[in-house]
Amino acid sequence: MPARFPNPSACLTLALFVAACAGRPDPYPFSIPPEGFFQQTEIIALTPVLIPEELPNQATAAVVFDSLIAAVLTDAGYSLVSVDDYTAVWGRILDQMGGLTDPITGELDETKFELARERLYLDLSEMYHADVALYPEVWTVDAPFAAGVATWDGASQSMVKFGVRVLDVIGAFLSSSESQLPRGTVRALSLMVFVEDMSGVEVFSDAGGIELLEKVGTNPGSREPVPEEELFQDRQRSRKAVGRALRALVERN
Repeated sequence: MPARFPNPSACLTLALFVAACAGRPDPYPFSIPPEGFFQQTEIIALTPVLIPEELPNQATAAVVFDSLIAAVLTDAGYSLVSVDDYTAVWGRILDQMGGLTDPITGELDETKFELARERLYLDLSEMYHADVALYPEVWTVDAPFAAGVATWDGASQSMVKFGVRVLDVIGAFLSSSESQLPRGTVRALSLMVFVEDMSGVEVFSDAGGIELLEKVGTNPGSREPVPEEELFQDRQRSRKAVGRALRALVERN
């Protein structure tokens, strides 16, 4: 997996570029033995959640996810380096290095990036005794659906009105046939969580489904976007997404 870009708020364009190159979490979340992770991990440095700019309510949603993540990890017994402290360390490094882009091409300077990343982890380790850094990102994913329900990354959400699903189930039962509702995929949001140790090696990744971005339209094969004002408004769905993405970190079994 490519090196992750610390602190998207410091330089969002580059952050989005690096995040786009990142791989989707594997089905098994740990890349090292879990018992080893738990033995050596007490302090987690939190980074700001990265949410695509084109999504509505971005700033408000980021605050919600940052607070939910911190609460879940604190309740699980971890000590935390706050998002604000992390951002201050990374911002100071950027200022000292004069940014991370090539002054001529405007592209990411890989050498400066790697140096800044090394300094970041060194400072987090020396100043806060951090063991790992946690990078949360909201991604747009494809959610498969059948029988009126979309299921993805541990989440599920109805695609049609409840009454339509009831009639479909009754009809399938009476006719001894399968659901007549369509199958396919729709766009949805998931919270991806990546954890790196202080040498920059990814040791954990997992995901939790948040909510749908679109539903099946009235015409065959069509899709209708969920109204923007409805996105990120269900605090319970956000809480459950965080719980799913962090479950393996907090349950320790």
